[in-house]
Amino acid sequence: MSRPLQAAAGRRWARQLLVSALGLARAALRASAAPELAVPEALVLWWLTRYPGCTVGQLSVDLGVEASGISVAVQGLERRKLLARVRDPRDRRRSFLRVTAPGRRAAAIALGDLEDRLEAAAAGVSPAQLETAGQVLSSLLEALRAPRSR
Repeated sequence: MSRPLQAAAGRRWARQLLVSALGLARAALRASAAPELAVPEALVLWWLTRYPGCTVGQLSVDLGVEASGISVAVQGLERRKLLARVRDPRDRRRSFLRVTAPGRRAAAIALGDLEDRLEAAAAGVSPAQLETAGQVLSSLLEALRAPRSR
């Protein structure tokens, strides 16, 4: 296969992976046991339970969602006391996001149900295929998190 054809095939593969991963996450979150959480809100809670102390800007970059969309989700979570902002003592204009105790409970319900639904959906996939898929996705994530060389 020529180099341009390889590059085009790589881009198709990357787009398919991205669309599939986001579609899987959204479908599973929509069907979760926490219907009071919109998909972006559940995604924000999920991320912050794993990476606490992010700013809205960091969340936007990490999740690949426009800052305005993250802000709407954060405001909704704040109104319901599922999330709190903690001012940066060194820069009062900046705040970090923290999941509250009720937010952790809501995330646990949504994510527990999400894991159950994903497990049921993967019932027809062999353990070896799941292991390989997990390894590939972990490798890709690690590579994407590495600093870019200039």
